[in-house]
Amino acid sequence: MRELIDNNVADVFTTDVVAAAMMVMTKSNYSFDLEIRKGDGKIFIDRRQADDEDEGNKYSNIMNYNTVCESSVDF
Repeated sequence: MRELIDNNVADVFTTDVVAAAMMVMTKSNYSFDLEIRKGDGKIFIDRRQADDEDEGNKYSNIMNYNTVCESSVDF
């Protein structure tokens, strides 16, 4: 991604995990926390990194964990 940023290929950057979460967020069973930063005319969207004190906290960002059938109708 650093090469894309340096070559001015795009104005908005994100990861595949964040893009997938944003596409299905209206059907998500779990909340998650995104961090959106703007600089030099570019927008960066990423998952918020957990602080050291938040490790193990049940309210930490769900995007830090793998989920299976998160939006399935079969629970």
